[in-house]
Amino acid sequence: VVVGMMVSPAAQRRGVGRMLVDACVQAASQVPGLTQLVLTVTASNQHVVRLYEQAGFRPWGLLPNAIVVDGVGYDKLHMVRLLSH
Repeated sequence: VVVGMMVSPAAQRRGVGRMLVDACVQAASQVPGLTQLVLTVTASNQHVVRLYEQAGFRPWGLLPNAIVVDGVGYDKLHMVRLLSH
């Protein structure tokens, strides 16, 4: 399970997020018996959804109003990436 990833605002849009995701996938691929990575992302954050999709993650479900901030609900998109060994 990929729990969380953040890139500081000053470093955004410079490929840092992609490097972090790639490093995570590479490290996970070296773990014997590990066959997949899963994560959730705020569905409305399309930039980040595209980042994960470009790294091979695919959506498999949506949890409506998974988090509520100041009375506003946000959906979470569940994603999975199969690993090849």
